[in-house]
Amino acid sequence: MERITPLPSLGELQERGYANLPVHGRQRMRMLMAQQALADELRDDAWETKNRETLDRIAENREAWGKARAASYPAKAARQLAASVDQVEAVKRAKATQPVHSRMVDAELRGLADRRAAFMGDRIDGLTVALPAEALLGWLNDQVHALDARPDAFAFGGDMPEDEQLRQALARARCPVWWRRQLRQRKGELREREGRARGEVCARKQLYVTDDTLRARIEQNQRNAAMMEATELESEDGEVMRLAVAAGASTSNRSIRRGELMTRIRGCEEWAEGHGMAGLFTTNTAPSRFHPMRHHEYGGGANPNADGTYGPMQPNGPRDAQAWLRGTWAKARARLAELGVPFFGFRVAEPHHDGCPHWHMLLWTAPEHVDRLRKTLRAQWLKDHPDEPGASEHRFKAVAMERGGAAGYIAKYIAKNIDDEAMPIEGQSDDEAGRDMFGGNAAKRVEAWAAVHRIRQFQAIGQPPVTVWRELRRIEAERAAGGTPAVRNAHEAATRGLSRRADWCAYMQAQGGAMTGRDYRVRMLTEKTEVLGRYGVTLEDKPLGVVDAARPDAWILSSRREWRPRGTWDKPAEVRTQFVPALGVWMGAPRVNSHGEGADFAGAARPRAVHPWTRVNNCTDEGGVAALLNAGLVGINLRALQKNEPGGSQPEGKPPCPSSRPSNPPLTPPSRPSSIRSSPSARA
Repeated sequence: MERITPLPSLGELQERGYANLPVHGRQRMRMLMAQQALADELRDDAWETKNRETLDRIAENREAWGKARAASYPAKAARQLAASVDQVEAVKRAKATQPVHSRMVDAELRGLADRRAAFMGDRIDGLTVALPAEALLGWLNDQVHALDARPDAFAFGGDMPEDEQLRQALARARCPVWWRRQLRQRKGELREREGRARGEVCARKQLYVTDDTLRARIEQNQRNAAMMEATELESEDGEVMRLAVAAGASTSNRSIRRGELMTRIRGCEEWAEGHGMAGLFTTNTAPSRFHPMRHHEYGGGANPNADGTYGPMQPNGPRDAQAWLRGTWAKARARLAELGVPFFGFRVAEPHHDGCPHWHMLLWTAPEHVDRLRKTLRAQWLKDHPDEPGASEHRFKAVAMERGGAAGYIAKYIAKNIDDEAMPIEGQSDDEAGRDMFGGNAAKRVEAWAAVHRIRQFQAIGQPPVTVWRELRRIEAERAAGGTPAVRNAHEAATRGLSRRADWCAYMQAQGGAMTGRDYRVRMLTEKTEVLGRYGVTLEDKPLGVVDAARPDAWILSSRREWRPRGTWDKPAEVRTQFVPALGVWMGAPRVNSHGEGADFAGAARPRAVHPWTRVNNCTDEGGVAALLNAGLVGINLRALQKNEPGGSQPEGKPPCPSSRPSNPPLTPPSRPSSIRSSPSARA
């Protein structure tokens, strides 16, 4: 059949540009286009007929290629996905391992801490090789230190099994809260190093620390204060108290801390004068290589002796200087022990204007040992480059104290380091004091300096422990009256009455005096207790009261209640408060509320819990012991007490005692049990 090709339409002519031709011209063009289209189609048909086999083969191949491509798609997609995952992981790794810099704001540090914690979690989960505990802990320390945590952040120690300690270390390494502390500390150190290198930390610019570090410390204290103000604690007897109120009643309160220190200094001075001892006030300074800047009184500017001329250069400044002071003091103590020179007193660490620490020491010794004490300390402090200009004049100074003037010698430094009490800013006149841009005078900057460089500011030397002093203040007079003479005397000295003040001198006398090493008469009574924390269970020495070292069976409990965050108790206060027939008292009855007024709780009508005035043995039988255990008397290991432990009811095989009065001391003092913690020596 003859093929008939339709003529092109007018629209097609217009598209090709032929619409403007005359009528006969347009008709002619339409005929030509139709003929051309017919010729093209015939030619295509001829080509298709001629190449049919080739076209069929191409169609078959195309179908095969489609099937092969469809089959290979999952593998290709997997490769593309793997490449994408690698890219994402590389980005995450780069963000997680981003180094800390000195200008990071706290929001950046918190985000970086979250990424560090997630990154370490992935690294820990990806471990495929079983390692010994020591090797795994070393690997973990290397990993976290490379991410700006402190060196040797984790170590084995204490009574917990190593496996549990390792598990808790791994939990810390993947905890954002732990990383926040590490990164904030690292950022502060970097900022201080940068400030010293630029000469920013000095009396005429930024005293003791940079303004950035001070600002960060103030913000941290404000966050802590807001958290404590918003946190409510509830006791076992239903009393509710804000954490801020509890902290304000402790030595966290600067006024209380300053008052306690001044009480101790006054008591030491009274004890020393009562025993005919002489006092020495010293100023101990590190070599000049630790000082990046000169004081403006000496011309100011960079210290030329910090270039390594007199000893190696110290990149970390205050931390290295404090380590040098501690090491020199340790050598001096060893030498004085060899010479038989006893002494006791206080040490205060504070910064120079450029942040380098120096010490003030208040020491007492026998009058015949004063010269030897002074010469030994001076010799030790001048062993390091004694030819350095100014070393003989400035590195060690000692002044003999006048009688009754010890508190005046050191009160300035205590006020400067705690609460600014009437203290001007270093490098300013008195009328300029108080113009610090952050308010207050020196104490805020000193506190920030001690925190960022982790430097201990105050330390007692050769004195009875203040921990026992504070525990004695928790014991009611009725219970202390049933103790041994040593405990009664120590308690009377540590507590205030209507007509007397707390007396550190009398406390020292009750403890056997100063310079007695660990041989103090009254010690802490503690018990190993499992405490559940953020990272797991730890064993802690929970304080229970005090005990006479010469009479381990004569112990006295302090007034303690268990406090938990409000709403976390399993039972209501009415259930937690129980009557104990063995004692004849209500355990956990309400005392007072946080405002010092009588508590108004459901069980307030019950009699107040009055603990026994002597030990909690009182010849309790098995039923009484069970009642005490069921009552949840916090911290007393009564099962251990039955085995003649401190305060134990009776040795096995002996009848109950006929009286609740303390029994006579045994002829042979029993060995000290594990639940009695020796008070640590107050050496520096």
